[in-house]
Amino acid sequence: MKNVATLKAVTMSSEHNPPNHSPRYSVDGKVEKIGQAVECSHTLGQLGPWMLIDLMNVFDVSYVTLVNRLDEHGMLLYIKIIVNIVI
Repeated sequence: MKNVATLKAVTMSSEHNPPNHSPRYSVDGKVEKIGQAVECSHTLGQLGPWMLIDLMNVFDVSYVTLVNRLDEHGMLLYIKIIVNIVI
């Protein structure tokens, strides 16, 4: 299955240490550890952080894959995925 999110428009509720933890790293198609994980998306330590990826078209979504940071600071404590069509 093709990754339909690759290089699509993405926004986050906040950005930790811009531009090192830019939202664009979430959709760049890469999964790798580089140094101190500077090329990964990272929000500030806030309550209820969010990310929005605009797929810019309608797709049949059969699964979603999330990849956590590959260093010792990776945490996904609570994840909620919403797939929605907005017209």
